Amino acid sequence: MQQEEEERQRQEEQRKREEEEYKLNRKTRELDRKRRELPAEPDDGANIVVRLPDGSRLSRRFSQNDKIKVLQLFLFLFRFFVSFLFLISVTS
Repeated sequence: MQQEEEERQRQEEQRKREEEEYKLNRKTRELDRKRRELPAEPDDGANIVVRLPDGSRLSRRFSQNDKIKVLQLFLFLFRFFVSFLFLISVTS
């Protein structure tokens, strides 16, 4: 009886690990897709600086022809990258 309960707990833990790995892989694929959508930073574009909540600044050059969606995508990728690094440092 106790062995069955231990086996059930091991299986449940394995299922949770596989589910978390699947979610991480899905997020990684989404990040890769969005990263491919971001155009290269132009040499002669307008420099835009964004002040982050912690007071630090994030800057990038954008083409005059870029839509606001490109800026939003850049900020999304930065936020995702920072969250991902935080996740890695917390779980390591």
